[in-house]
Amino acid sequence: MPSRQEMRQLQHAAGLGDAGSQRTLALCFLEGDGVELDFHEAVRLLSLAAGQGDALAEATLGRCHRDGEGVEQEDWFKAVYWFRRAAAQGDAGAIHDLALCFLTGSGIARNETEAVRLFHLAAEQGHVNAQNSLGICYSEGDGCEQDYRKAAHWWQLAAEQGLVVAQSSLARCYLTGEGVLYDLDKATHWSRLAAEQGAAIAQVRECLSL
Repeated sequence: MPSRQEMRQLQHAAGLGDAGSQRTLALCFLEGDGVELDFHEAVRLLSLAAGQGDALAEATLGRCHRDGEGVEQEDWFKAVYWFRRAAAQGDAGAIHDLALCFLTGSGIARNETEAVRLFHLAAEQGHVNAQNSLGICYSEGDGCEQDYRKAAHWWQLAAEQGLVVAQSSLARCYLTGEGVLYDLDKATHWSRLAAEQGAAIAQVRECLSL
């Protein structure tokens, strides 16, 4: 949480038009960090920063429009607009969010192949949710040929970053032998890691009971 002095300095810089300060202050309002929650003020500041081409502000503004926070109503078309702008600058989070829009046809024509392409771009930057999403796409054959080996590969990378759902999915791969060699020890290992974070408890018990 920023100190009062830091907050005053941040507000001063934002008032002078510094995009980074506007975006940082907006995030404080979104999270109630050092200030009271104020989604409308956050959107105002994000709009100022995004108007100057700040990629993180563009991506965050897109999420506000997607989720209906600080705006009159959800607007997927505006969300896609801002995701595109941020993605064009290489923002991994925006690339992932744009991929989800293509995958579901939200605010844009559905295109699963393009979704997978974008997931790859974000996943290769280490974006954990994109890695998990790629695992799902390869597992189900959405926008690509079904490939359990590739699914397990991307879930492995996401699991190593601590994503619970990926750990659970990877545990299932080792338990069933899909995309990897059957390995009960590894299945139990990944299930336990997920369970430590409150997930996949049933799967842990299944592994341990075999």
